[in-house]
Amino acid sequence: MQGFTDEKKDYSILKIREFPAYNRGPPATHAEFKGFLAKYKGEPVERRFADFNLLLYIAEVLDPQTAVTMA
Repeated sequence: MQGFTDEKKDYSILKIREFPAYNRGPPATHAEFKGFLAKYKGEPVERRFADFNLLLYIAEVLDPQTAVTMA
């Protein structure tokens, strides 16, 4: 059938969803950023930075072009 995906495959590129959400609650802190990076230190770079809210934080703190490059 058209329109159905294989439920056994994970098509999501962004595998990690643990960084504090950008628009919910207080803004993320530098300590949370450092803790997140420390937690995923052993992961490959493409997985370590595969959190959308982390990329939004990086775009806010550094600049959008850096976040796009990391993505």
